[in-house]
Amino acid sequence: MALALVAILAATSGAITAGRRLLDAPIFVLRGPERAEALSCFERVDDQIMGGISQSALVPSYDGECASFLGVVRTDGGGFCGTRSRLLSKPLNLGGYSGIYLRVRGDGKRYKLNVRTSEEVGELVYQCAFLPPAEMATVRLPFTAFRLVKRSNPVPSPPPLDPHTIYQLGVVLSRFAFGEESSNDAFAAGPFRVDIEEIGAFRDELDFEAAIDEPGAPVARSAGPPLSAGLQLWPEGEEPRRRGGLRARLLRFVFRRVRGTLRQRVVARRSERASKLWALRKQGRKLSELRRAETAPTPAPDAEARRGS
Repeated sequence: MALALVAILAATSGAITAGRRLLDAPIFVLRGPERAEALSCFERVDDQIMGGISQSALVPSYDGECASFLGVVRTDGGGFCGTRSRLLSKPLNLGGYSGIYLRVRGDGKRYKLNVRTSEEVGELVYQCAFLPPAEMATVRLPFTAFRLVKRSNPVPSPPPLDPHTIYQLGVVLSRFAFGEESSNDAFAAGPFRVDIEEIGAFRDELDFEAAIDEPGAPVARSAGPPLSAGLQLWPEGEEPRRRGGLRARLLRFVFRRVRGTLRQRVVARRSERASKLWALRKQGRKLSELRRAETAPTPAPDAEARRGS
């Protein structure tokens, strides 16, 4: 169902009609005087945690009107960049709402919204893909559109998302759609940028699928303070440890060691290649020629033998 919703998002010019009763309750306001405080609630999570070389940041936008999630994503060793709110020490209860909305402006790439419903810092999250429009607009993702994944792979027969215990929200750009065998057809390695004005919860008295608001669509705003006013974040470095026995702790220890080794190898390989390129460049060789030589197919051994005979 989620893949069908992605197609709806890509094709929908607007699904908010007159008479629809919508109520928005902001959680993170990433514009105006509230932006600095909201930005402090987020942390980045890129593929460097698994030996990749992608980099990203959530920063004030160039025009100063909102925040920009931007960076450079590479497919070497990973292929994803993400930003997420720090884990809440007390969950956010969104049981009275229909889903999550984002005020966003995109770059033609498809992103995913992550929702964590457990205090465990693990690999299980609920995801829903969305394609931000070219102009700033509100994208609405009902809770029913989210699916449970583990490392982007769908979990078989999962329970539905429980909106009563929201511990974390995040935005991810990944080369995978849902599962490593399913590629994101709106992904391209290199620079990316999506502008975000606001992330919040919405209530809709009508059941509907994911949609993008039309400009000027009538939407009521919650009269109370932003939901972020009641958020209780874990202090940095003090988030609860993952649960599990001795086997789980050993696996995490091995993973951290392997991750560190992979990072060192990537750094060493890039440094060695840069040194070689610089030495050859000083000899007057063009970098474009060197790159073509590196990517040229290697002749088969029997072909080389025939040439020498």
